[in-house]
Amino acid sequence: MAHSTPMQFIVSDMDCQGCVASITEAVKRLDTQASVTADLATKQVVVGSDQESDAITHAIESAGFTVEGVSLFALADPHAGEHGKQHDQQDDEHDNGNAPAQH
Repeated sequence: MAHSTPMQFIVSDMDCQGCVASITEAVKRLDTQASVTADLATKQVVVGSDQESDAITHAIESAGFTVEGVSLFALADPHAGEHGKQHDQQDDEHDNGNAPAQH
């Protein structure tokens, strides 16, 4: 099962498809169910895994690469939609004739 929050690693010395294959193999040795996607142009490796980011970093570095940054992708902002909910409520009140008095 993949990690619910994908992890992004910046691997500065990932230069070719051979590098991508080595990184993928290193991550898959740690977690056979991991998903690994690499973008050579941006030096980004996105991993979905049950493992912690520190373990994935160690696996990539043990394969001979340099991890310069790690971030977690937020799948959803817990506060997203709050502003929209307020507007929806105000719209409902207006539609029901309960709109605040306008001066």
